[in-house]
Amino acid sequence: MIKDNKHKYTILQNKNVIIDCLFGEISFKDFINAKIEQSKNDNYDPKHNVLIDFRNSILKIEEKEISELINYPKKHKEFFGERKVAYLTDSPNQVAIGMLINLENDLPVDIKIFSTLKLAIKWIGLSENDEIMIDTILKKMIDEK
Repeated sequence: MIKDNKHKYTILQNKNVIIDCLFGEISFKDFINAKIEQSKNDNYDPKHNVLIDFRNSILKIEEKEISELINYPKKHKEFFGERKVAYLTDSPNQVAIGMLINLENDLPVDIKIFSTLKLAIKWIGLSENDEIMIDTILKKMIDEK
């Protein structure tokens, strides 16, 4: 597990998935910097599906930054391959930002917003048996923040 004070992640190569967990106030730059750091990991693969848990964060992304967030993957395709990204949310702010990003239909990633871990896991192609493992990983990330 890799962490800083606002972001923790783990790469499950055998499952082709990246598990992200964000904490506290997250700005546009925080989010982008976390993704840049993640891409430097030797196990990073831009084709891995991603589960991003926003439930312990407050997104402080301004409306003008939404278009930058949408355009970032287009300009940096080496970091963002074709894959599924599941946003795990629990607040209207998190859902709204996810929906605005999702309105852009030519992103190289397929983004969906979920309020339950079970559905997010299923959508990114993991089995029900993986739910316990992913839940344990996320709880550990939260406990160690």
